Amino acid sequence: MLAAVAVVLATVAGVVVGWSYLRSNVPTHEVPDLVGMQADEAEATVADFDWRVVREEEHRDGTEEGEVLATRPAAGERLREGERLVLVVSLGPALVDVPDYLIGMTQEEAEAELEAVGLQADFVPQPSRSFDEGVVTGYVDEDVPDQLPRGSTVSLYVSSGDEVEVPDLEGLPYADAVTRLEDLGLEVRLESEQDDDLEPGHVVRTEPEAGEEVELGDRVTVVVSVDVVEVPRLGGKDLEEATERLEDAGLELGNVFGPRGGKVLATWPLEGSEVAVGSTVDLVMRP
Repeated sequence: MLAAVAVVLATVAGVVVGWSYLRSNVPTHEVPDLVGMQADEAEATVADFDWRVVREEEHRDGTEEGEVLATRPAAGERLREGERLVLVVSLGPALVDVPDYLIGMTQEEAEAELEAVGLQADFVPQPSRSFDEGVVTGYVDEDVPDQLPRGSTVSLYVSSGDEVEVPDLEGLPYADAVTRLEDLGLEVRLESEQDDDLEPGHVVRTEPEAGEEVELGDRVTVVVSVDVVEVPRLGGKDLEEATERLEDAGLELGNVFGPRGGKVLATWPLEGSEVAVGSTVDLVMRP
């Protein structure tokens, strides 16, 4: 019995000695300084050391998302191959609640509310009949999240009153000019005249002139250099595609006869006809 026990003890001792020998012969490497690197870059740096790299993530103000904040073990310590290296990685600054009650406040009040929670304000002027000048009318991002990293910017529309300054549109393609005026809450009337100094379809001038003040909803006449374009082929197109092709050609949609959900049967003027830039084209639709 004693002999059997002695054999077992000798075997165990041999295993322990053998394991200690093997462990002592596993290569070790010094942990490099990875703090400040991006996590992917840090992992690539130690890829040849055969460590098990694990990430732990946390929010920390004054850091960028993905930045390595610390390692365990720390830089300078040695770690055997197969052992674990922990990278503490930033999720970016701490999250703060975004105020959802800023509409109706003055620009100064809204800015103070955002600064109080660690956010910045960006104000985008927008004409408004419903709000006095300098009052917040809405959030530029309609889907602004409930929380943002501290230091983020929240963009807000702020009323510039019910008067609009006519922008300088001279030389712009007429379609761009129309878009800018409509975005300002103005109606557009198109006129054309011969102008040898401008490419056809570009703005000669506006009435009222650039810089003048008008009220929301007022009509601005856009005078466009005249030339002729061909009515594009629209047969078989749906109303949306036909409208896009007309606008691309410098023309406007006129009357629509027949089912608006159908396909184009004919146009007036006819396809291929030469008409002045800005002319309207009527569509006849079939089911």
